[in-house]
Amino acid sequence: MALPLMTSGSGIYAGMAVYAGGLAVSYLCGFVLTWLFGSKNVDLS
Repeated sequence: MALPLMTSGSGIYAGMAVYAGGLAVSYLCGFVLTWLFGSKNVDLS
């Protein structure tokens, strides 16, 4: 996973930080939702 070089009004690092923050939040939310709702009553036999 790579961060793109993004430009914003505040500079290149601010744009990349916002992108990285959004990526981290979305990854964490996806993990939590999968953990809570993705493995209920799964019988692999």
